[in-house]
Amino acid sequence: MAKTIFPAFWTPWLLESLIRKANILGMGFVDIDTAAPITKSGKVYHRPHTLNLENIAVANKYIATTTLTPTQGTDSQENIVVCHFGDAYYETEYDNIVRGDRAMDGYRKQLADVVNNLIQDWMCSMVKGVFATTLATSHTYDYTAIGDGLIGVDPIINACQTKLGEDMSSMTGMIMHSKIQADMIKDSLIEYYDAATFGSEILYKGAKAVPTYQGMRIFVNDTLCAPTGEIGAYIYPTYVLKGQPFYLAWQRTLRTEMDRDILTGGGKDILAWYVDFAPAIKYVSWVHTSYDPTAANLETGAYWEKVSGINDKNIPIIRILTKGMT
Repeated sequence: MAKTIFPAFWTPWLLESLIRKANILGMGFVDIDTAAPITKSGKVYHRPHTLNLENIAVANKYIATTTLTPTQGTDSQENIVVCHFGDAYYETEYDNIVRGDRAMDGYRKQLADVVNNLIQDWMCSMVKGVFATTLATSHTYDYTAIGDGLIGVDPIINACQTKLGEDMSSMTGMIMHSKIQADMIKDSLIEYYDAATFGSEILYKGAKAVPTYQGMRIFVNDTLCAPTGEIGAYIYPTYVLKGQPFYLAWQRTLRTEMDRDILTGGGKDILAWYVDFAPAIKYVSWVHTSYDPTAANLETGAYWEKVSGINDKNIPIIRILTKGMT
């Protein structure tokens, strides 16, 4: 069996896929670390943090005889679990003759989109798990039982002020469901600016005009912001954030391999891919003792907790829960 390995071949296709698709990996909110020091066989990436001085500083009154007692500098560790996934596909020459089409050519063209969407799904599972318990109170503003429960000026501004205080004006972006964006358009809450205003770091799906609210970029992602509940009573999460609160570390980037079995079906082509990465929200740590997580594991709130000693303001993301207009 002849083997051909071409791990670098897919890199341009992955980047092109991010630009074409409304994928959270290409929205500028994810800190993608291609040089994370994760060992080849590592199960968890231990990301160290030096605690901010404001978290340990205490001003002491002194007089001529006062001797200050120094506080030892400390750091904390963020554990980010590594996910390992892959898949394989095949076709025989006999299949190709019968169908009159070579499926493997189509698989190659689709692979970049498939992998990017799968990584997005696992990132969304991580976000769901982190907000299930760890950030369910400190970083969530539930407006569903207030007034009509719909998105608007009140829930957005109140959420930012309540959860962020004086830092509310530092938020730079919003991620929302297309239904929530449509509701905001109906209420004339969205303004549009030329994409060049925000710089070249933005990868926005073919748009020349970027939607904004109060100067914050708006991105629409129906996967991350999928509603919960029943028809007619859906609850939509909207995320308001600053900078890059999401983190994605590559242990090993996308790898593809091809085999050809010359003895089966007139010749059998096999395409396999593997990817190893660690998704996280910065300053939130994986605390479960099991590794190689499934999506269900990532969605389990009890498996996450804030890094010890971290101020809530160091996690610049809040979730707003609202209803959708009927």
